[in-house]
Amino acid sequence: MKYKRKPETKRFKAICVVVVFVVILGALAIVNVAWPKKSFSENENRVLATFPEFSWDNLISSKFTDGVETYVTDHFAFRDVWVGAKTMAEVALLKKDSGGVYFAKDGYLIEMLDQVDRSKYTENLQSVKTFAEKIKQEFGVDVRTMLAPTASYSLQDKLPPFAPEVDQDELIQEAVDTIPNFVDVRQALKDHNQEYIYYRTDHHWTNLGVCYAYQVWCQAVGLEVKAPDWYQQKVLSDAFYGTTYSKASLYTAKPDTITAFLPGQETSLTVDYNQGKKVTNTLYETSHLETKDKYSVFLDGNQPITKITTSNKNGRKLMLIKDSYANSFATFAANDYEEVYLVDLRHYRAPISQLVKESGVNEILVLYNISGFASDANLSLLTR
Repeated sequence: MKYKRKPETKRFKAICVVVVFVVILGALAIVNVAWPKKSFSENENRVLATFPEFSWDNLISSKFTDGVETYVTDHFAFRDVWVGAKTMAEVALLKKDSGGVYFAKDGYLIEMLDQVDRSKYTENLQSVKTFAEKIKQEFGVDVRTMLAPTASYSLQDKLPPFAPEVDQDELIQEAVDTIPNFVDVRQALKDHNQEYIYYRTDHHWTNLGVCYAYQVWCQAVGLEVKAPDWYQQKVLSDAFYGTTYSKASLYTAKPDTITAFLPGQETSLTVDYNQGKKVTNTLYETSHLETKDKYSVFLDGNQPITKITTSNKNGRKLMLIKDSYANSFATFAANDYEEVYLVDLRHYRAPISQLVKESGVNEILVLYNISGFASDANLSLLTR
C-alpha cells in the first residue's frame, strides 16, 4: 500500500517555497535600494546612468521605463561579480565572445569590430580631406593621416575561427585613396604580430607597437628611425587590466604590463595642459597607476589641448589631432620635435585652423585607431 502525502503537507511546502522566493526578492530589492550609488564605474571606465526624469511624455514614449531599466542595470548590487560569473559560464560553454570581446588565443581579450557605419566613415574621410586641402592652401602645411588598425586585424591569428570582422584592409585602402599623405602602418604591425604590440586586456597598442608605427612615421617625414633598443624601457605597471577586461570581466585574465620608452639621450621638457591650467615636467602622470585607468599615465589621458615643449631646437612643431591612441605616440614624438600639440576634438571646440595659425606648427598628423575614427562624430569640426 502506497503512502499518500497529505494535501496539507503539499500545501505547506508550496507556501514555504513562495515565502522563501518572496523573501529573496525582497532582500535583493532592499539591498539594491541601499546599495551605494556611483556616478562613474572605474572598472568599466564610463559614466553610469542617472535616474530618469519623470514626465507623462517620457512615460508614454517609454523613455522613462527604458531609463529606469538602464539605471537599475548600471547600479545593481554586486554588478561586477554577476558579470564575471556570466563570463565564466560562457567560457565553460565554449563561447567565442562576450560583451563585444573575443576570447582569443594566448590570453588575449580582443575587441570586436564586426560592423562599421560606412556612410559615417566616408563622411569622416571627406572631412579630413577638406581640412588637409584648406590647411595646405592657407598655411602651406602638409596634413598627414594615420589610422591604426585594431588588434583584431594585426593579431588575426589569435582570433577564434570564423570570427565575424569587418575588412580593415578595405577600410584603410579607402582612406589611402581619399586622403593625401596617408601614413600606412598596417604592414609594420603585421610584421611584428608575434610580439607584444597590443595589450591583452585593453584595446590600445603597447609602446612596442607604437614604436614600430613611429618608425613608419619617421620614414615618412625624414626623421631618424630608432630601433626599440635605442630607448630605455621602464616598467610603469605590471597590474594593468584595461577596457576589454572591463567589458568581459574574465577573472582568469592575466594583467598587462605598461612599459615607458624613455629617450636614449638626456632631454628636458614641459607639458602644458589646457593652456596653462596645469604645467608639469613629465610625460607620465604616475598617479593614474594607482587607479583602474592606468593607460591615462600617458599625458594624463584625454585632455582638450596639451602642449609639449622640449629642449630640441630644430624648429619642428607637430600637431596631433587625435584619439587616445596618440597619447603614447606623443611620448615618442617628444624626442624629435621642439613642440608637440595634442588636440582632442571630443573636448576641444575652438577652430583648429586658428590654432594652427597661433601655434606656428609646420607638421600635422590626424591619428586615430580605425574603429574610433569610423564612429567619431566630431571630425566635421575640422572643416569649420
